[in-house]
Amino acid sequence: DVNSPAHKRKRESDDQDTNIRLEEQFVPLYKAFRKAQINYSKAGHHHQTLKEFQTQGKIPKAFKFNIKPQVPNPTSDFIIEWETATSSFGHSLVNILVKYWENQKYTLESEVKNLRDRMKAIPPDQAHAIEVITERLVIATLKSYKDKWQQKRGEENENQPISKE
Repeated sequence: DVNSPAHKRKRESDDQDTNIRLEEQFVPLYKAFRKAQINYSKAGHHHQTLKEFQTQGKIPKAFKFNIKPQVPNPTSDFIIEWETATSSFGHSLVNILVKYWENQKYTLESEVKNLRDRMKAIPPDQAHAIEVITERLVIATLKSYKDKWQQKRGEENENQPISKE
């Protein structure tokens, strides 16, 4: 029910959050927190996406190589060995990047935690303002990031030949 007390509290909370004012002296902390939070969210997105590729045993298109050996009359055994090596290389790159983004995620998580600890020393209304404004920006940034990624993936899928199964 739109007129329920819970809904009214939610609307009042939203109204209060739109009137937030951040004092100038806390802007540097806000900017640092915003940057760390956005980078942490992006690192989590990269890590999750690559982890899915890794789990499914797939290689992202950017890691697939179409290098043809310059040898006369390659045998089928040679071609199989060549294709296996290039595929293995793509999987190795995914594994390296999963580790990288996992480390980035933990580093940035620590940075966000340190900034949150620093925010405990400022007035609660200003700390709340920093959290609310940053949360909105992170959500908007990730939505834009995800939309671009899905659009790109959609374009790649449109260019794929349709397989007959």
